[in-house]
Amino acid sequence: MHADDLVIVGDARGVRRVRLGDYLDAERAEQADRDANDWVKSLRGVPIEGIPFRERFTHRGDSLWWFAELYLHKMQVANHVFRTLLALDALVERERPSHMGADATSPHVRLLARRVAEREGLAWIGGG
Repeated sequence: MHADDLVIVGDARGVRRVRLGDYLDAERAEQADRDANDWVKSLRGVPIEGIPFRERFTHRGDSLWWFAELYLHKMQVANHVFRTLLALDALVERERPSHMGADATSPHVRLLARRVAEREGLAWIGGG
């Protein structure tokens, strides 16, 4: 999520664009980072062909999981996803929109906004 990603909200007052970053306070940001860290760590036990990831991919007896874990942490994708979800949840909680859309630069923001709208039973504004 970028601070300038815009989400479109509609209610009885009309339709307007709001900055998604305005809905992610420090507490939610910390929670998102904890959730992302927990999710990345949970992947080590995911079975691949019946063997946990950590044990499935090895080289000379050493697990390659650690390289995957470092990469996932460095790229921050999980952090962005969890921050976006918590910001969208806060937006829905605070604004109580009947319609929602995304005018975001981040493809994952558009996708997650659409899924949150579906989950909450909100009409989707826009295409795709």
